[in-house]
Order: sequence, then structure tokens, then C-alpha cells
Amino acid sequence: MCRVSTATVEGPYYIDKEIVRSDIREDQPGVPLELELRLVNANRGCAPTAGAVVSVWHCNAEGEYSGYLFDDSSEFPEMGVADETGHVPQRDTERFLRGVQTTDPDGKVTFRTIFPGWYTPRAVHIHVRAYLSERDMITTQIYFPQAVVNTIHSKHGPYKDRGVSVYTNENDFIIRPEEILEVQVREDNTLFATMTFGASNV
Repeated sequence: MCRVSTATVEGPYYIDKEIVRSDIREDQPGVPLELELRLVNANRGCAPTAGAVVSVWHCNAEGEYSGYLFDDSSEFPEMGVADETGHVPQRDTERFLRGVQTTDPDGKVTFRTIFPGWYTPRAVHIHVRAYLSERDMITTQIYFPQAVVNTIHSKHGPYKDRGVSVYTNENDFIIRPEEILEVQVREDNTLFATMTFGASNV
């Protein structure tokens, strides 16, 4: 079904200094993940949207965001330092697990990354923002099947020391069921995850 993807908040850890790259790992440890996103126009029969700028950002295996390594990922974020939009100013120069790509003629971008860890009080997720034009964009968050999260976080280093979080897809306060990625486990135990986004660009 062709529909507009659910728009959600950017969260407190967005940094607007875009790094154009497909490999965003920067030697961060974790289960390798190839993330393929496809952007389509929901107003035009889900035709591919070429030339859009897609930005992704997520935490590392320890639940830490680059630019915000002062936060304890096992505690609630210190939102007292956030501005009126909910954004927290960054305090370090790290930029791992952040990047941007431009969609190809099929509307696709691909990122090489790692499976995210967890932090309080959210289910495991990746942030996505697509710039459709100078004035149009969509911001959303995407999630993994809970069974995949449970397996990765309980059996693989460097996740298993922290284990599976009590914050799951079932109790997350932002998740929408339609924003869960399709995930395949390859023969070499790396992951391939994909999702199609519908945007109502002009």
C-alpha cells in the first residue's frame, strides 16, 4: 500500500553538520548492518524519488550518540539542558554513526553501519530525515523486529554485557508498527535491513 510514512520528532541528539558518506561506522564495534532505504512519492503511485538527501543517525552498541558521550545511556537523558525544541547541544566532536547520502534513480540509499544498542527509555531505533527540496522534508524513526533485537543483544558482543533492554517495541512511546524494518541474517551473520518510505513531496 502506498502511503506517507509517519513523521516523528528528530529527538534530542540531531546534529545538522552532515557528513556525506555511506560507511558511517568509524570503527565502532558491533554486528555489521547494511541499511537500504528507498524513498518514494506517495502522491504519484509510489514512484521513486531520486535526488533526495537522506540523513541517518543512531547510537552505538553502548547506547551512546556521537556528540553526546557525556550521557549515561542507562539513565534517563538530562533534558534540563535541552532547548525549547527538545534539542540538546553537543559537547564533543565525535561524529560516528552519522551520515548522509543522495537517493539514486531508484530512490535508494545504502549505509554500512552496525546494529544499534539501547538507551533509556527507548526501543532500539535509527533516526532518518529526508530532504525532498529546499522547503520539504520528512523526519521519522525506524525500528527492528523485537526478536532480532533480543537475539543480537543477548548473544553478541559488545551488546551482551548490557543484555536486552526493558524498553521494547511493545512499550515504546513513539514507535508505529509500520516503521519496523525488514531484516535478513546473511550466511556470514551480518545483517541486511530495508524499508520503503512514502513522502508527499511536490
